[in-house]
Amino acid sequence: MSIQLTNESFAQTRDDILNLIKTEINALHIDLLDSNIQNIATHLSIAIIRLQAKNYIELSSSQLSVFKNNEFHNLAATICHKIEEVYGVSFPENEIDLITMYFSNNNLLDVDMIPSFDFLEDEVVNILLKVLEDIDKTYGFKIESSDKIVTTVGLHLQQAIYRLKNNQQLDNPLVEKIKERHPEEFKYAALLNPIVKEKYDTVFSDDEIAYLTLHFIVAMNQQKNNPLV
Repeated sequence: MSIQLTNESFAQTRDDILNLIKTEINALHIDLLDSNIQNIATHLSIAIIRLQAKNYIELSSSQLSVFKNNEFHNLAATICHKIEEVYGVSFPENEIDLITMYFSNNNLLDVDMIPSFDFLEDEVVNILLKVLEDIDKTYGFKIESSDKIVTTVGLHLQQAIYRLKNNQQLDNPLVEKIKERHPEEFKYAALLNPIVKEKYDTVFSDDEIAYLTLHFIVAMNQQKNNPLV
């Protein structure tokens, strides 16, 4: 099954993955906050789009060794394998390790104070806080820095910056559709580029900005307490 970027199909995929995660954690008697489950479901929904386009996230060998032995690795692997059966994708081991990381950070994801986001690198938090400020100044849209956007966008931004530094940016087969359907959110995400240009002397491609846009959409809807539409 392929995901098409329509409002209905993306939201339905995310809902299906939400239900899958809840079924698996309930069977194992694991308590996860609903907001954290939503963040993981969003990542997995976007991961399906990437994997269907044969775009893979690279993790360092040190990161891989840490998460292979994590207590949540079996849960992440089970969920990824069940998604594979439905959507016809294949999660490489490092992608499963990345999902493991998100599960293992569960106890931190509900903390609203910025200093407690210890699982995000300081430079990532600083870049994200700066872009939230720039969105407000440029477009008059206020996104509270204590909102779950710090987590929802930050986890993906951290990986995107790693790829940016290593010249490994991903292609995005839905970039034009994302621009067309979500022009405002795309503009918000694109404000990351002047910041990373100054810091790293390079910028995100439109393909990477489009992936980040999807995370902005979800985070902003969480702030508005509205469903993804």
